Amino acid sequence: MRLTLGAVAFLVVAGALPANAQTAIVLPPREASLPIVGTVPAPRIQVQVQLQTRGSGNSTADEQRAAQEALRRSLYDVAVKECSIIVEVFKADCRMLTLNVTSNILDRGGPGVDMITTTANITFELMAKTAARP
Repeated sequence: MRLTLGAVAFLVVAGALPANAQTAIVLPPREASLPIVGTVPAPRIQVQVQLQTRGSGNSTADEQRAAQEALRRSLYDVAVKECSIIVEVFKADCRMLTLNVTSNILDRGGPGVDMITTTANITFELMAKTAARP
């Protein structure tokens, strides 16, 4: 590989320029009550689940709302079961911190081609198992 004098000069000057980088460290407020395991905040697990169903294409607004509600209920069930899975796998207690659910209907303009999509973003927190009380 052959470099010209101009290319070498560019590389030398570019190497001498300061680099910009940003590191963001977010600390909770001191008054926040995060469970602490030792000296480290409890680990968190984030899960995203998406469910879809097809509509009839000529459903009423009430039918669409009912279909969205059914999907949301399914996502709530998933959230409860996910915490049970986390308890089993990690041998730790689980607490749901946040649950964000969104839902939308995409009408594609024909029978059976509209799509109802519901998504849940769930954050769980792992905590040391509490001792069983006698």
